[in-house]
Amino acid sequence: MTSLEREPADHGLRNARAAAVAAAGVGALYGAKQWQVNRGSPFLVRYLVADALVAFMLTPLVVSVYLALPELVTRLLQRLRSDGVIDPAAAGKRLDEFAKNLAGQLNRVRKFAALLTALYLAYVLHDAHLYTLRDLRVTLTVSLATLFVVVSLVAQAAIFYLGLVAVAWMWYTSQAIGKLLRSHRDQRIPVDFRIRVQPLHPDGCGGLWIVGHMLTLVLNAAAILASGGVGIFLALYGTAVTPDRRPELYLLGLFYAVLLPSAFLNLLWHPHQLMDQRRDEVLTPVAKVFDARIVTARPAPADKAEQLKAKTDSLAELSRQARLLDEACPAWPLRTRRLQGVAATTILPVAVSVVTAALSKILTG
Repeated sequence: MTSLEREPADHGLRNARAAAVAAAGVGALYGAKQWQVNRGSPFLVRYLVADALVAFMLTPLVVSVYLALPELVTRLLQRLRSDGVIDPAAAGKRLDEFAKNLAGQLNRVRKFAALLTALYLAYVLHDAHLYTLRDLRVTLTVSLATLFVVVSLVAQAAIFYLGLVAVAWMWYTSQAIGKLLRSHRDQRIPVDFRIRVQPLHPDGCGGLWIVGHMLTLVLNAAAILASGGVGIFLALYGTAVTPDRRPELYLLGLFYAVLLPSAFLNLLWHPHQLMDQRRDEVLTPVAKVFDARIVTARPAPADKAEQLKAKTDSLAELSRQARLLDEACPAWPLRTRRLQGVAATTILPVAVSVVTAALSKILTG
């Protein structure tokens, strides 16, 4: 995460190339390993499908998020500052300190993820040794098959590390943005940022479109992680690979369960509350004037037609102003159809898992 004082470099093309190269490299490595080790297995195709999901679905995702998320967070905070969404009094040193603290949290994640990855690598290397000797009868000597097994496990550990960091970063970022958006309403939060929702902002979302962009990213990432986990489980179901030999499947489920509520709470619900609060602030004065005008606008027996018409026109004008202001205030999310598609994609892995489990139970009696 770079400083908010300078514009971060655009590395989109570089990140895309890195993700493509990583996917191709991991796919080729996993394919060669399966061909060397499981060439005579009746489950070779299933193993290849599971490895293809890891290589071409999960690997580019975690590499892309790992490389791009710090830059995206910097741009998000800069956008909120430059658009005046954050009060100028808080958009100076306090926002810089907020960004610095967030960057420190993201850096600490790397150390913890490295420790977990070391434990994971020790586990899979030990498991591969026992499995290879018992089931594949391939001795762990210097051979081509052994080389592919060891190198693929190291690559698997690298993907595991990137996945841990990417998911933790997305979770921390969601929490931090939620804290930023609700800080002026929650006295328990020491950071006091006044957020200005702007009804006529060009982005159509009161200046919070960039938060919606982050919401879409996190929801799509959660959907891909869960879909990959479900696909790998279905590919390996009924093979010699038992669940304890693929602990990352449980981890993918945990990632999904952690990211989804955090994204909806911090990147959807809190912006909605801000916009709803802003609507109340705009409409309350008009509502008070309307209520007061009703008292004076009551028809009296001595009123003439012109007076009755003037009172009616006055109330109609206030009502028109209220409708105009209500329409000008954005509702979160504005792009409802787009969010419905993203939400459906996000919930789909859970639906597939439930349906698959039900069908499996029915078919097996």
